[in-house]
Amino acid sequence: HLIEYRPSKRRWLTSDITAAANGPAVQGDVSVNMFIGGAARATLEVFARGTDGHLIRYYRAGKFGWRTEDISAQLSGGAAALTGPIVTVSGGFGQRFVYAQAGGRIVEFSSDIDGWHAQELALPAGVSSIVGPLAATATNGGTGRVIYGYAPNGSLVQFTSDGTTWTASVLNSTSGSSAGTSPLGTLFDALADL
Repeated sequence: HLIEYRPSKRRWLTSDITAAANGPAVQGDVSVNMFIGGAARATLEVFARGTDGHLIRYYRAGKFGWRTEDISAQLSGGAAALTGPIVTVSGGFGQRFVYAQAGGRIVEFSSDIDGWHAQELALPAGVSSIVGPLAATATNGGTGRVIYGYAPNGSLVQFTSDGTTWTASVLNSTSGSSAGTSPLGTLFDALADL
């Protein structure tokens, strides 16, 4: 279950988000996002991998409490079962992007006025899959995105989008046999708000 911890004067309060939203169980790490939607209302979102491999969104919008939705189930034709970490990025024009591993590939889930969409990102030549943690950020005021992940040999792989086209490249090449397992950290575009 997802558990929320929040401060209250001299102690911490907890609540079971899964139970409050009557939602499905989740597994693995989660990714939290603050989405600013219509009328500049903030929505706290938690994206997670369901036990069935679906992308699950828990969200809290103001006084209405926690709710949930199965994003994978909303996609025409469904989506590949998720198997690894999830990261989120807020884009420009009210968009948000969720990146997750599915069988060694990265799947981009994106939202717009027409709902949720999914696409699998192509791997660069010589890279058979992506393993371990992911990191992502928006660039160019939210229109572009950059994602980092590890190849099985530990090489760092970069995926870059200008908002319409994705390119992928290996940033460093290693000869070791173990995959990168170090967290990639939090990324941000320092020039986006200047």
